[in-house]
Order: sequence, then C-alpha cells, then structure tokens
Amino acid sequence: TTLDDKKRSAEDRDAEIARLQERILELEDIEACGVSPDTERELVVTLNEMMIGTLNRLDLDDLLRRMLHRIQAMLNTDHAFVALVDEETQRISVRVATGVFGEYVGTSMARGEGGAGKVWETGSPLIAHDVTQWDGRSPQFAVTSYRSIAEVPLVARGRVVGAIGIGAVDTERTFGERETSVLSRLAEAVAVAIDNAQLHSQ
Repeated sequence: TTLDDKKRSAEDRDAEIARLQERILELEDIEACGVSPDTERELVVTLNEMMIGTLNRLDLDDLLRRMLHRIQAMLNTDHAFVALVDEETQRISVRVATGVFGEYVGTSMARGEGGAGKVWETGSPLIAHDVTQWDGRSPQFAVTSYRSIAEVPLVARGRVVGAIGIGAVDTERTFGERETSVLSRLAEAVAVAIDNAQLHSQ
C-alpha cells in the first residue's frame, strides 16, 4: 500500500465519519419507523460512542462487544454477533458474539453460505423466521440452538466488510422491520470503525 493509497483511504474514512455525524443529527430530529423514542435515543448514544471510539482508535473487538451489549438491550435479545470479511481468504468469520452465537466465534463461511455469507453476497438485510426450515442455513451452525435470525450488511466505502445479526431461541419470537431498521442504523457506525481499524493495521 502506497502513501497515496493510505491518504486516499484516510480521506474516505473521514468522509464516512462526517456522514455518520450527519446521520446522528438526523436521528435526533426524526422518529424511525416502528422504533420507540427510547430506542431512538439509545441509537443516538450508541452511534456517538462508536464514533468517539473510532476517532480514538479504541480496540475494535472491545468496541464491537460494547455495541453488541447495547443491541441486546435495545432489541431485547441475548444473542448477537458481528462477522467480518477477510479479503485475502474470501471468507466471512464470526468476530465477536454473545449468547448462543458465542460458541461460533472464529467460524468462517464462504460467500453465500449461511446468513452472514448471504448478506455478504447480496449486500441486503436478511430475515429467517425459522432456520430449521431455511434452505440457506449453514451446516456449521446447529439449528437446534436458535430459531430465527435477522442480519444486515456492514458497508464501508461501497463494499461489504461484514455482517451484524441477532437471533432468537424462542419459537414465538420473530423479527421484522423494527429490528433490521435498528441494525442498519448501527451498521453504519460499525462499518466505519472496522474500516478505520483495517486502515491503521496496514
């Protein structure tokens, strides 16, 4: 990587952070579809923390764990994860996780495999209400440990760098627009933090 490339990457990162700041201001002025005012306020706090952590170059895993704990509280679930893309191996791996996903930290999938692999491939949110009946599930994950999932892509500078998702073990619990809306808003900040960490590791 040349100095010019690093400079361009830094400029792109700064532009992403500027856009994130704009999104935070927007969130303070509008109410998201299906999201309560309390959740909206929590979103603003979380996005601010992610942005400050990014600017201060805090440890990425610690930053992601903090964010997952906030997601658990906002979306009333004990099960969440972040998976990151490895451009060299062309695999997406679970980086940090809570609840039933904790045992899968380090598990990697091919593009299109499982929820994270499918989100990486399509660049779009994904909801599976019953993974036991979902053809796209990965054989690496035990379908008996959870029932439904909701996942969204992490996009930085126009490319998918990972996925963030939640799960439920209760057969009565399903996910919808509210969950993907919250995850998508947080994904903006997470993607900037990941991109920033990768930039400074070069």
